[in-house]
Amino acid sequence: MQNFDISTLILCFCSKVVPKLNSDTIKDLNISHCRVESIKEMNLKNLEVLTLNNNFNNYEELANYPKLKELKISSTYIKELSFLNSLNSLTKLTLSSDLIRDISALKQFTNLLHIDLSYNEIKDVSPLEFLTQLTYLNLYCINYRRKVENIQRLKLLVNLEHFNIGNNDCTDVEFVQNFHKLKCLNLDKVDLTREDCNEGRHDREMDDNNMIYRIHAWQNLTDLIELDLSFIQISDISSLRNLTKIEKLDIKQNIIENISTLQYLTNMKELNISDNIISDISPLRHMKQLSQLYASENNLDNVSVLQYLINLTHIDISENYIVFVYPLANLINLQQFKISENYVLDFDSLKGLGLQPIIIPRSYRYGARPSKYELHKNAIGSQCIPSNQKVAVANKMRCIDQTYSKLFKVSQRKNNLKRNLRDLQQNVEQFVNMQTQQQIAFTQNIITLFDTVYQQNFE
Repeated sequence: MQNFDISTLILCFCSKVVPKLNSDTIKDLNISHCRVESIKEMNLKNLEVLTLNNNFNNYEELANYPKLKELKISSTYIKELSFLNSLNSLTKLTLSSDLIRDISALKQFTNLLHIDLSYNEIKDVSPLEFLTQLTYLNLYCINYRRKVENIQRLKLLVNLEHFNIGNNDCTDVEFVQNFHKLKCLNLDKVDLTREDCNEGRHDREMDDNNMIYRIHAWQNLTDLIELDLSFIQISDISSLRNLTKIEKLDIKQNIIENISTLQYLTNMKELNISDNIISDISPLRHMKQLSQLYASENNLDNVSVLQYLINLTHIDISENYIVFVYPLANLINLQQFKISENYVLDFDSLKGLGLQPIIIPRSYRYGARPSKYELHKNAIGSQCIPSNQKVAVANKMRCIDQTYSKLFKVSQRKNNLKRNLRDLQQNVEQFVNMQTQQQIAFTQNIITLFDTVYQQNFE
């Protein structure tokens, strides 16, 4: 290949390809998954972006490309970084999912703006303190289940706009308050413990297991647009009140009960409050821009406030105590609605939304839970329940002509989900043979497992 006028060339998954390229126009080359053993024969004098994911190990050959500005090398088992020494023009570097332990070689790259070191084995991050121009830093899971040392040295990186330190043991994140330009912050699964905390500097409440319950390290980061505080066992989110620019917030898997603070976050577009102990979501009423809400595994029994959030496209309120869904009938933009394992007995009010049930198959062996019920937008059907379906509601099979056939008695207790599904199979199979029907959607009384079931699932 010679003298072709293109700027980007992608040769991913070209098995054992050793390209002999000679072009002054190629600036962006992706040869990921090609099992390339050498790039020595490439003559790409003006190459600026190179992606080598899942590839060769002769990284010393990169010295032939001093104009490189972006380098992406992931999943290649790299352990040391001396091969980078001649690449002084780098501004963006991705070295994720490798075996890197020592990053001292990065000190010299003071022009770096973007670096991704996620999923490595890095213990000491102090060399990064010299990269003061950084705007993007991803340190997600850099030392899995082991302590990350000198994390406080990162406080000098005041130009950061995106910072991910999730899934690490780094005991104290107070230094993030220095990042006034921060727009995206990820602290999910961060192991914050008492031992290394500076008591008295910020308001905290901890339990006997040393897990942090309240911290205000991020309360002054008023430019934040995205914030992930999932899996860190917080109970108090009052410190979020001033973060009025937030558009995406993830606080799932905590012990939060009161979300009144969220009423001030009116720019929210995506909110995840799943797996908490929330019973009241009325503070969401003023989130007029909200398009995605994930609130499964809480204590919700009333979702009427959602009728005011007409821009919602995705809702997940599964595993709650919801009985009525008619307030959602005016959510005309809804594309996906998850409502499994609730108390809902009637979905007729949602017919006008043009949603249709789809199945997520699971094994129907003894003791297994049936697949969850989801409603998805279907461009073909205008009805929630197509005319070729029967619907089982409250122990009865409701046919299209509104007549009912009794099914079996089920437990009234929500936590008694493990039942003999062979009985369920027998009750469903008797309707599968009806010529007028192709699918069955069913619920189990108090436990709403409203599924579309295909005959082949019962083998």
